[in-house]
Amino acid sequence: MFSRSLIQQIEERFTAEFPKYLVLLGGSYFWGTANDQSDLDLYCIVPLLLAPGAIKKSKLLVKEFPEANLNVTIVPRFFYTHGWLSVVGEDLNGIKHQSKFNYAVDLVDTIKLAGFYYLKSLVASGNLQEYWLKKASARVNYLDNLKFGQSRPEFINDSAKYDPEFMRENILRCINNFLVSKFRLRPHYFIYNLFFLARGSALWLFKNPDKMVLSKLKFYLEHPEEVTARACEDLAQIVFPVIIVHS
Repeated sequence: MFSRSLIQQIEERFTAEFPKYLVLLGGSYFWGTANDQSDLDLYCIVPLLLAPGAIKKSKLLVKEFPEANLNVTIVPRFFYTHGWLSVVGEDLNGIKHQSKFNYAVDLVDTIKLAGFYYLKSLVASGNLQEYWLKKASARVNYLDNLKFGQSRPEFINDSAKYDPEFMRENILRCINNFLVSKFRLRPHYFIYNLFFLARGSALWLFKNPDKMVLSKLKFYLEHPEEVTARACEDLAQIVFPVIIVHS
């Protein structure tokens, strides 16, 4: 695990580089559930038009901390204030911030994460397999709490434990419920096309991105023998249509 002093040093460096914008510590280090396999997650909330510059700065900054497994997610401020992306974290002063709550966005994103983390566990072993199963369990637990209320759950419980087969069936049930619906998330349609059109791909035009992603997750959940490390890498590109700068 990373020391509190290192985390504070990283937060101070990013906050100094982005003084006008919100820099948040998120993920397991924010929730207090980090372990030796955990990444260190930061969010940088910036105006959409300044995102390219923030990406360039972040790529340089992460090189200053080679000892940290650092992930920096660049979040356009419009997405944050309108609840298009679910963000929860704390600033350098320990003050909690969160994006506007959007029940539908939180629900669909949590289903995707639960399914993806479960699939990652199938190609891992030992402590790493346990790590991905815990992350999947936490999202299934979060999903259960989310389904019964109309507000964002206050805690991602990484200690929640579910039988793997129960998790798989639960995630599949949620996916199937979504696939048979006529539900369409306009924010996700915009985000997917913005992200992929900028990379020269028109794959998501005139389609429902969420149903496409969930259909792929469903296939692998129903055919675990087809899950490979390469398949998980490919899924990561579409499950997370956000800009993440890695160390």
